[in-house]
Amino acid sequence: MDTRLRKQIAILSLVFLVGGSCLSAGGILSRRERLQCVAQAYPLMLSKKYAEASVLFEKALSEGARRGDQRRWLPLAGKCYEMEGLFQKALAAYQKAYQLQPKKMERCSDLARIYAKVDLRDQAAELYQKILKKYPRDKGTLLQLADLYEKLHKPDEAEGYLRQYLVLEPQDLVAQDHLSRLEEQQGYWRESARRLETVMAQRPSSEGYVRLGRLWFLLGELELSTNAFRKADNLGATSPSVLFYQALIAWRQHDLSLASVRWEKLRNGTGNKDMVPFFLGLVSLERGEKAEADRFFQDVLSLTDSDLLKSMSEHVRQVISSPGDVVPSGKNGSVPK
Repeated sequence: MDTRLRKQIAILSLVFLVGGSCLSAGGILSRRERLQCVAQAYPLMLSKKYAEASVLFEKALSEGARRGDQRRWLPLAGKCYEMEGLFQKALAAYQKAYQLQPKKMERCSDLARIYAKVDLRDQAAELYQKILKKYPRDKGTLLQLADLYEKLHKPDEAEGYLRQYLVLEPQDLVAQDHLSRLEEQQGYWRESARRLETVMAQRPSSEGYVRLGRLWFLLGELELSTNAFRKADNLGATSPSVLFYQALIAWRQHDLSLASVRWEKLRNGTGNKDMVPFFLGLVSLERGEKAEADRFFQDVLSLTDSDLLKSMSEHVRQVISSPGDVVPSGKNGSVPK
């Protein structure tokens, strides 16, 4: 607790001890009664008894409260409401506080934070921009803006703020991972993979290595992808996507037996219920087993909700049933898109 707040509590507590309860018999409260309410509310707030504190702040802020007192107490009432999860009440309190002190950055920050919580992201971003204009190196504001613009589906702007933050905090691995995800969203897969590789070297995780393996696979770097998925396995990865991509890698490398084993294992487990028979059908087709391939593609049609998978499966079945040689899908190692 800072010294100023301790002094305020001490003064208000003295008022409370001298004056007794803040409860009035009715009508407009006197300033002495309001101070008594606040004196009781402060320790309750510090003890995280926000519901009880907010009732007392409401009394202190009731009709007739001085403008100066409103400036001091509205942010505190807003904080109590926010901690209770009463975001609309918090929003009303913070808006009033901001109207009273629009140039005070603390009021901007309070209102921006609650705007973000109630999904008024454009308004939140506008206020954070105002803060950043005054404090261009404020790391918290840069992170807030990066998060907001990502949620507003503006990854390029989010990336810009995150890069500004990383100039100030280059060793923040959480932010580096976040930037890697933004790069991935925008299709900068190689940059994303290289950044994620650096993060994994310092803070390895099964989830991170699964994502790294997928990125390397999309880039056609099958050895690097295999290595990343192996590390994910070693760290106890449980996601079925690991086995799925390992099967895809085997298929791309024309190891049809290994690909089949891995896809069959997936088929008997969970996840990818429609994709697995599709790829098993492709493997059977490459082996020249048309009847077996057709059976797998029928399974896809009965399982999938994907119009793309349905279309591809129906097309391959038509090709299978046509006279002449079949050109197997994926023969060149490409993955159907």
